[in-house]
Amino acid sequence: QVQAQKEIILKNFNVEINFVAIANSSHMILDQLISDSAIASLIAKDESCQASNVESTIDYLATTPANLKVLIDCTASDHIPDLYSSCFESGISVITANKKGLSGPLSRYKDIMRSATDNKQTFLYETTAGAALPFIKSIKDLIISGDQIEEIEGVFSGTLSYLFNSYNGSVPFSKIVTDARNQGYTEPDPRDDLSGMDVARKLVILARELGLMIEVNNVEIENLVNEAHRDLSIESYLKEIVNDDAAIEDKLNQAIKDNKVLRYVAQLDHNGKASVKLDTLNNDHPFSELVGTENIIKFKTKRYSEYPLVHKGPGAGPEVTASGIFGDLFTLFNIH
Repeated sequence: QVQAQKEIILKNFNVEINFVAIANSSHMILDQLISDSAIASLIAKDESCQASNVESTIDYLATTPANLKVLIDCTASDHIPDLYSSCFESGISVITANKKGLSGPLSRYKDIMRSATDNKQTFLYETTAGAALPFIKSIKDLIISGDQIEEIEGVFSGTLSYLFNSYNGSVPFSKIVTDARNQGYTEPDPRDDLSGMDVARKLVILARELGLMIEVNNVEIENLVNEAHRDLSIESYLKEIVNDDAAIEDKLNQAIKDNKVLRYVAQLDHNGKASVKLDTLNNDHPFSELVGTENIIKFKTKRYSEYPLVHKGPGAGPEVTASGIFGDLFTLFNIH
């Protein structure tokens, strides 16, 4: 997306964007001018590329001449957030889609935030909670304008949204999960989605934006994975998941009987009480109208009380997430 807009950005904003370091989990390219062929080599994990090393990437970026430098973290690594402080100390801003640093131990979260402030660097992370939807920006705008957020409620997982939007009883839930996995809608191990942990991490990030310094273990989480299946290999789990169909079908049948739908909902109140769970909702509830991988968030505030503020749209997918990161990049330009 950035490559496609580079000329327009240069013309309209007088900003020239150059990628000087690109890395995946195994290889990296460090070059003042990274070509399309070099990126193709990286994707192919060609031997011409160096072995990936995040510390070397940061060092290279730190010594590269530029008016503005930024590291963009699109990983789910638990290690890279520990290096954000090194970026800030080296004059490098950070844009991240990685939830681990912001939802992990509170001490690490505070260290990251303190380091960004102390070193006068910009730290942007909109995509950690709602992909390209403005979950975090809305919280910041509401708070700085003097509003009081009383409750946040929503469907924050594009994967779980897709699964329960698709599940009507005509096809076993296990088949919907395996089909979704084959289409790339779930993580390689669907338990990463079905555990509810990803949703809980997003809720913790939003809570901390409200000044509620909670941990993931403070969130009441309904894990949709049978306890007996949590330690199985992926292959074994995908065989055993059929044995869970009856339990989830019972919940669906009861919901249909009550003229309701199933949705995996996150809730947070102003006291820090947080939960993520499979809920039954009336057919006229805003969350019942979701389609595909749509996410939704509802803010009930002092001002938006009778008619809460709602954002809805795609909550998953590389193009949507890239769009959110691109938005953070523009925010960085405007700040500087």
